[in-house]
Amino acid sequence: MNDGAAGGGGGEYREAWLAAASLGATETVTLNAAGTAVTGVGNGVAGGGTTVGTIFTAKGGAGGAASGQNAVGGNGGNPHGAVASLWGVGSTGSTLGPGFYSGGGGGAQLNGATAVGGLSTHGGAGGGAASGAGSSAGGTTIYGGAGGAGAINGATAGTAPGGGGGGNLGTGTSGAGALGRVIITTFV
Repeated sequence: MNDGAAGGGGGEYREAWLAAASLGATETVTLNAAGTAVTGVGNGVAGGGTTVGTIFTAKGGAGGAASGQNAVGGNGGNPHGAVASLWGVGSTGSTLGPGFYSGGGGGAQLNGATAVGGLSTHGGAGGGAASGAGSSAGGTTIYGGAGGAGAINGATAGTAPGGGGGGNLGTGTSGAGALGRVIITTFV
C-alpha cells in the first residue's frame, strides 16, 4: 500500500459592486479562522468563511483527506451557485483541480503518485500532497495566496490570502491554511 496525505483547498475570491445606499452606516467584517495544521495522521481542517455583514460570504477551502492509499484533496471554496467547472474540485489523482474565482482544489495522492495543488486566478491555490514516494508543490495563483507544499514530515502553510495548506505524511505537522483578506473600496 502506498499511503499519502492530500492538500487542503484554497479559499474563494468574492467581489461585489454595491450602491452606497445599500450599505448600513457600519458593516461587520469577519475573517473566520483559517484551517489549522494537524499533527500526525488526521483529516485536514476546513477554513472558515469571510463575511461582509449580510452582504456576502467568501467560503474557505475544505481540508485534505488523511493518510490513505487514495487520499483526496480538499475542495476549493466555491462561489455560491457556481457550476462545478468553475470551481476547484479536490484532486483525486494526477489531475489538478483549478479554479477561477474559487480556490484551487488540494493535491491528492493516488497509489504513491502525488498531484500538485490546484491553480486559481483570483482565489487561494490548493496545497500539495505527500506520499512515501515523495511530495508535490502547492498550486499557484495570480491574485490569491499560494498553496503550501506537501511533505513527508512537516508540510508548509499556504500563504495569504486563502492559500490551502500542504498535506503531511508521517509524524510531522501539515501546513495550515492561510487567512482570507477583505478590501473595501468606496467611490464618490
